[in-house]
Amino acid sequence: AGLRGAAARRAIRVLKAAAAMGSPADWGALCDSAGEEDLSPASSKEHCLRDEVASAVASRMIGSEVTIGVEVAHGKADLLVLTNARTCDRLVLTVGRLGRPVHLQLAAAAGPTASEAWQQGRLVEVTAADNRVVLRLERPPEGPFVDRLPLRRRALLQVLPQLAVDEVLMGLDGAWALSLGHEVVVSAGEKTAVNNLWGPFMSWWPVGPSDWRLASTREAVAAV
Repeated sequence: AGLRGAAARRAIRVLKAAAAMGSPADWGALCDSAGEEDLSPASSKEHCLRDEVASAVASRMIGSEVTIGVEVAHGKADLLVLTNARTCDRLVLTVGRLGRPVHLQLAAAAGPTASEAWQQGRLVEVTAADNRVVLRLERPPEGPFVDRLPLRRRALLQVLPQLAVDEVLMGLDGAWALSLGHEVVVSAGEKTAVNNLWGPFMSWWPVGPSDWRLASTREAVAAV
């Protein structure tokens, strides 16, 4: 009871501070309702990933074969883990605000591994909107299938030995089957807990792209 009373008093202090700041629209918390022409550079950043997050993803993961998954943290915000298959580099992201733990749900929009908890592929793009981060993956081409090129094979066999012909055909695009890319969507939502009094008071302030951040060292170690 004492802990709940202390938490309630902290929530009241936060509400008083928010009231002193004016309405959410006055300080940009609800800038989604404004037209694009009304967005200032400061408010438009609410719709983008933080610079340090975008930079880390671009320099450490984009263009590489990665594994993507969610680590569930009980009582705390869940973690989005990206692992570079070539370098074994792990990039751990989390989302949420102080006192507002967030759960993450991973779903593949399409692709051969749509039902798996962990997704893998070549990461080519990361975008964010509202409470979602979308990671676009490409799977490596399958092959080579040199038998798909019978006419070229027959022509090359007239001037080259069979082993040399196979080597030539393996270098042609027609001998490979290109796999369609697919998207992995990571959605963030508020966790509910008996001792969490923030949710009912702060529900008007939804989680957005700018709330994603690099996990601390302690959080990243917990995801190992």
